[in-house]
Amino acid sequence: LDEKTILAHGIYLEEEEIDLLNERNGFLVHNARSNMNNGVGYNPHLPRYRNLALGTDGIGGDMFTELKHAYFKHKDEQGAWWPGDYLRALAAGNRIVERTWGGKFGLLEPGYAADVVIADYDPPTPLVAENIAGHFVFGMDASITRTVIVNGTIVYENREFPFDTAEIYRQARIEAKKLWERMDSIAP
Repeated sequence: LDEKTILAHGIYLEEEEIDLLNERNGFLVHNARSNMNNGVGYNPHLPRYRNLALGTDGIGGDMFTELKHAYFKHKDEQGAWWPGDYLRALAAGNRIVERTWGGKFGLLEPGYAADVVIADYDPPTPLVAENIAGHFVFGMDASITRTVIVNGTIVYENREFPFDTAEIYRQARIEAKKLWERMDSIAP
């Protein structure tokens, strides 16, 4: 275990194992929807992790939805965290990318990758610094995404991809079928 360690789920980690992960500066990636979908339980120790990020474990790429599920499941389990705690965990994914691939991510400053999401969000209540995390959890969803810029390149503009997605999806379905066949051939 070291600072490049990324553990997923961590539902059944013991206190000593959490302490060790924290000492070694590793990350736990919490996958709330996947955990609920697989019925594997809830991780009540999330506040104990020094480095906590949110992920999807392949159940979908909508991080707005993942943020909501993580927050609501935590509250359903009588957790003490608020939306801001989960918004910080969402943003912590940038630190994983920095550690793993180098570079600077997550800020709009010189020297950082120009990764930007432009959203259409017109809330019925005031949007101020003190409640923005609440808006992420209670008001926003993926449908507000209008344009996405990755490292200075527009990859999604006016709710459309600037390339042919039909061919990509067709090839993805072929590869998914091959993967499922390989998985089915593995003896339990």
